[in-house]
Amino acid sequence: MYHILVVDDQQAEIDAIEWLIQKHALPFSVAQANDGEVALEYIRGHHVDLLFTDIRMPFMDGLELIKQAKIVIPDIKVLIYSAYGEFEYAQKAIQLGTVSYMLKPIDVKEFLKIFQSIIAILDDERLQREKDELLIKGFHKGVAYEKEKLLFDLLQGRESDVHYEERAAFAGLNHLENKRMYLIMIGLQNHFFDQHHTEAFEFLQSTSKHEILLLNMNEYQCIMLVVIDPASKNSDNGQELMTYGEKVKEWLETRFDRRCLIIVGSPVDKLEGLHDEFTQMEELMNFRFFMDRSVVCCKDAESVHDHVDDESLELMLKEIYTSIARNEYRTLEHQIEYLIAGMRNSKRFSSMYAKLLFTEILKKVVELQGKKSSSLLKEGLERIALCNSIAELRQVILSVIQEH
Repeated sequence: MYHILVVDDQQAEIDAIEWLIQKHALPFSVAQANDGEVALEYIRGHHVDLLFTDIRMPFMDGLELIKQAKIVIPDIKVLIYSAYGEFEYAQKAIQLGTVSYMLKPIDVKEFLKIFQSIIAILDDERLQREKDELLIKGFHKGVAYEKEKLLFDLLQGRESDVHYEERAAFAGLNHLENKRMYLIMIGLQNHFFDQHHTEAFEFLQSTSKHEILLLNMNEYQCIMLVVIDPASKNSDNGQELMTYGEKVKEWLETRFDRRCLIIVGSPVDKLEGLHDEFTQMEELMNFRFFMDRSVVCCKDAESVHDHVDDESLELMLKEIYTSIARNEYRTLEHQIEYLIAGMRNSKRFSSMYAKLLFTEILKKVVELQGKKSSSLLKEGLERIALCNSIAELRQVILSVIQEH
């Protein structure tokens, strides 16, 4: 059972939400608060898994509540709900780390869909905590474990351990010093490595021409450390590994029908250099929603720059809304392409923010359709929610524009 705190200055809204939770047997015990100050006081004295809050409230609004709640419980999940037209507030809330947002009046299907998604996140985190506890309690120290642990510490930048050399010798990693190494990061959107760990690792081992070390980072991601033999060290190693990445991608798609992102790192000659490379690759992995290709070289990150600031984004949206109002759809298509290009070339945006942005554009387009707008909006929102990449999001919004 998880714990949810519902915050709204309208008691009827709180009662309706609690009724929905009980009616659909959602695994939450419900606490209530009618303003942000009362809610924050409750959070300071109780564990809360999910904060479900309105934005506009007396004494302390939802945005300040979210900010303060994150200080008290950093991993608290936040779900906001607000009236139509409060887009600016929703933007700020997302920047503060909300899980999702919901519009008033609440649609029951959307309510259940979002709650099931949050429950899945909470379940995953609980399972991970339980797994970590089991590892701590029951995992006997051995060569295989120490090798993975040391590699993990190296990736996290913890090689300053006073026993580092002893650990490296025990784990059999000291022979890697001064050898050329590459990291390959494989990331999927859904659970995979917890379910197909053995088969996946057997495939990766059997198809590699080089010595590799494999580390399962979590259910969605694994790291390969590829060690290049001095006899085969050349300038084409990077391209060879890109080709290998394509083979892995094809296997994942054919065997499991799974979409992935594979990042091939730059060459590293010392174990201590793995941390910086891993950090850069993680940043690129977090940007996966905006990437066109499934296999990329980490050097591509160097071409990603912050081209879109708040002022230019506001100007782009103003021009887009003007084109919609004037029915200038050919111009609008070009403006959408320009906006997407800017988002691809920036590290500022999350997938949730991109979907929220294009949801607002979609609303502006369908508002001109009169009686048909309700069904068109619902269909468009469903399609946006299912998008797994900026390319899919682009296709949805352009198809809506072309239809109208």
